[in-house]
Amino acid sequence: FRGAYYQLLCDQEMKTDLINLTEAFLKKHPRDALALTYLSHGLRLSGRIPEAVSHLEKLHKLNPSDPVTLNSLGSAYKGLGDFEKAEQFLNRATTVKPDYGVAYWNKSDISHSPQEDLANIKKALTKVSYPANSHFFHFCAYRLLENNGEYEEAFTHLKTANEQKRSTLS
Repeated sequence: FRGAYYQLLCDQEMKTDLINLTEAFLKKHPRDALALTYLSHGLRLSGRIPEAVSHLEKLHKLNPSDPVTLNSLGSAYKGLGDFEKAEQFLNRATTVKPDYGVAYWNKSDISHSPQEDLANIKKALTKVSYPANSHFFHFCAYRLLENNGEYEEAFTHLKTANEQKRSTLS
């Protein structure tokens, strides 16, 4: 129930309420992963990225192999402009969970190895465990291919991504 409530606050963009509730909960339960996750999310949405990173680092210590935390840390470091650290965390997220399309998306605009990433994305597309998640991979492929000047294949992926994204909304 608590997770659904936190998510509702996120969806309604009630960042201050989310931050206040999770901070109050963490005073009694400082190692609660759910509260740390949503607190860091609320802080990031509020532009308080350094504070979010601090909480994400605590969360990372609790579970160093959690792909969601690794992705969140990567995305937060990207927001701080530390692209090297961001890519390290995002690489770890995709290593731990090769079908984690969100992490590939977050990495696709800062990648130092776009050809390798594209190969991993194409491989993941053959194995995606959640059909609703595959649009992330196609959006990533589009971004990487477009940046490489391979427009025809890029736009094929963009078309597929948009079709699949629309299907998740119905």
